[in-house]
Amino acid sequence: MKNGQMTNADAMHHETIVLGSMISDNSQIPHARQRISTRFFRFPKNRIIFKAILEMHKAYKSVDVVSLLSYLTDENRLEDAGGAEWVADIMGRVDVAQKAFKAARERKL
Repeated sequence: MKNGQMTNADAMHHETIVLGSMISDNSQIPHARQRISTRFFRFPKNRIIFKAILEMHKAYKSVDVVSLLSYLTDENRLEDAGGAEWVADIMGRVDVAQKAFKAARERKL
């Protein structure tokens, strides 16, 4: 944060953690729906992914990387959502964060 303002890098980090958590654990989707709106997302591609996850969940569809990519493709929104590489990158960022938190808990940091 700079001067009390969140930097683009900070915002991207927070957004990808939220999205990745929703994709990796669908039980988080209702909690996110209640607490987060699309205004939370500074980056349009992340906003599109967030909306797609909510739409899929509302339609009782399981959300994982493959089903999300398929949904975005069917809705002609994959390119606007940053493409398949971006969705995969979100999951990679979450995996790194989860490993860091686990290591911190194990070391009681």
